[in-house]
Amino acid sequence: MPKIYFCHIADEEINCNIMAMSYIEGVSADKIHWGFNFAKKKQFTKDVVNNLITLQSVHNNKYGAVNGEQFDNWIDYYKPFAKARLDYITPLAQQGVFPKLVVDILQMAYDNLDKILSDCGKPTLIHGDYWIPNILVNKNSLTFVGCVDPFNVMWAESEYEVFAMILYPQFKLYKQYKKCVQVSKMFDLKARMYSLFSEVYWYQQLGKGHLGFMTWVAKKLSKQLKKHCIL
Repeated sequence: MPKIYFCHIADEEINCNIMAMSYIEGVSADKIHWGFNFAKKKQFTKDVVNNLITLQSVHNNKYGAVNGEQFDNWIDYYKPFAKARLDYITPLAQQGVFPKLVVDILQMAYDNLDKILSDCGKPTLIHGDYWIPNILVNKNSLTFVGCVDPFNVMWAESEYEVFAMILYPQFKLYKQYKKCVQVSKMFDLKARMYSLFSEVYWYQQLGKGHLGFMTWVAKKLSKQLKKHCIL
């Protein structure tokens, strides 16, 4: 993990978000041509997951922003976040510019958050954007060297960070994590739900997004909801 020197939130003077961090030599893992380096790719996957598990060994007694408001229960933090996303996309779906299926599935998940988030681990330090484009590889040795761009460092439930590992399935990070950690009964459901709410968040921030991907995730979430007798 790099050291963070300063952050700037977009304002009238500088209209962009800036994060200055210590330099780590490496190339984003998604830019590497792995070819037939199956053994190195497998070791890379193990190292990435072990790094995340090490990060998750740091705990707090409350959930929430590291330097902001904190809560005794994870749902007290996450439920307002989820509601804000629903409040944004519901009228868009009514206007026909956002998939209604995504809204309906997320609404069902939101209505059952008490059940879905009933088995959360203790407050755990998270990177906030732990996914393949932020994970650096030494381009010569093809070894893991670090993870940059800690966008949303916070104290979250222990399984929150893992949802981004679903992406780039060729690295099998999600499967490797489940091999190394005893996960909760709702693990797969939570991963899909967190993933979809995150996609909506970025859609709201950027004013655009991958609607087809969100619909695909919504269908995966629907299957998990049915599996757990929620839908």
